Amino acid sequence: MNKKWKCEICGSGFDNFQAQGFDNKIYCPLCYFKKLSADLQVENFKLKDKLEKQRKEYQETYKDVREEIANLKQALNEIREICYGSDMSKQEYDKILQIKDKVLGEEK
Repeated sequence: MNKKWKCEICGSGFDNFQAQGFDNKIYCPLCYFKKLSADLQVENFKLKDKLEKQRKEYQETYKDVREEIANLKQALNEIREICYGSDMSKQEYDKILQIKDKVLGEEK
């Protein structure tokens, strides 16, 4: 039986209906799927690397946000202590607490 196609990787001959190709080259079915798998592994590695970089970036951003929230809580607690000891009216004090709740959410 005369084989019409020859794999450019392993050199085995095969019929046309089995031919697969990448980049204008012909591969036997086994080499085709090996190459496809290798290409997908490379793409997977690139995506995992990109995901890891984004995760680290988000962690740094989240860390900064948490630090800023902690600083705001500390500032609001200091304001609360100052207001509690002053001659402030109950309405003024309640208004400050409402603003605090809008900024940070109600503390439990």
